[in-house]
Amino acid sequence: MLRRLRLRFILINMSIVTVMLCVIFGTVYHFTKVNLQAESLRMMQAIAQQPFQLGTPSQRAPEIRLPYFTLQMGERGELVAAGGGYYDLSDEQFLREIAAAAVQARTGTGVLEEYNLRYYRAAGPREQILVFADISSEVNTLGKLVKTCLAIGAASFFAFLGISILLARWAVRPVAAA
Repeated sequence: MLRRLRLRFILINMSIVTVMLCVIFGTVYHFTKVNLQAESLRMMQAIAQQPFQLGTPSQRAPEIRLPYFTLQMGERGELVAAGGGYYDLSDEQFLREIAAAAVQARTGTGVLEEYNLRYYRAAGPREQILVFADISSEVNTLGKLVKTCLAIGAASFFAFLGISILLARWAVRPVAAA
């Protein structure tokens, strides 16, 4: 009977601990993901306002700069590519594919997962400006965050399990004495 009481005490404690750890790590993951997306979109909106402005090395960027490039789509569908030292902007087929995917999308922002790019669509006076940013670092960061949370969660779970076993013994002692 005492053994079942201890076991029940441990199960209740560990259920509470498991739920709390899941809520805490889930919240950390959610807010990290939202903040990374918001920072990326802020950068893309700033670029869309001045798509072909080049910065100087001495000029400090006010926000994080991810690898990006811009496309300007004219009234007749012609594309002008700019920015992005990380991308080969000479492949017109690739540029047309991603521009078509971004233009056909219902929303002005989104992710092209097959290319690992986030897009931002802005309308200019005579053209559309499409800004594409690489999200591979964002995906990598979130993947590492999940691994870290799992490792910390497992270590915390076993630490709380040990504490629960000790507390169960301590809590059941008066019942055993009676």
